[in-house]
Amino acid sequence: MVAPRDAERTRDLLLDAGLACFAERGYDGTSVRAIAARAGLSLGLLYHYFPSKEALLHELMMRSGGLIQAVFMEVAAEADPQRRLEALVRVSIRSMRDHLPFYRLSAKMRAQPEVMGALAEHIPAFEAALVAQFTALLDEVGMEAPEAHARLLIGTLDGVCFQYATAPETYPLDDVGERALALLTTPPAPRGKR
Repeated sequence: MVAPRDAERTRDLLLDAGLACFAERGYDGTSVRAIAARAGLSLGLLYHYFPSKEALLHELMMRSGGLIQAVFMEVAAEADPQRRLEALVRVSIRSMRDHLPFYRLSAKMRAQPEVMGALAEHIPAFEAALVAQFTALLDEVGMEAPEAHARLLIGTLDGVCFQYATAPETYPLDDVGERALALLTTPPAPRGKR
């Protein structure tokens, strides 16, 4: 029997190998054999933890939700909503750099309809939760139409992420991040005073 710590380590090793392979080769270009080889483990052990390549991808997407929640948690202690919003954008930009392989995978997945189809049952709930979190913060800041602004903010960060993930060596992430921050977090005029 595998010790719990070893089981967790093995699972993480397989997820890391899957992430690296998917980010390099795309979902369709990656075989479960390639993932097992990258992890230095047997194919049988991979199937012990993940019954299919799709299950491994699903687990990676669940991890991504954890990355995003970690970003929100990092800034949660900031009492001032405007400063919390600014910190959230900065931490999101930093997360792109810190977790580049995941963001590369995300960019490649969006161009593969069959992969998005495989995740279709999970994506709407994930997106709805993200929009709700940003909407609540923007409402606290006093933004007019906070849900529309939340979607604009998420779309902008997604675009920055996509651009950075496809050309990290040349993309001016910090400069673009600060400009996006200035555009997206400028305090609004009080409601009704426009």
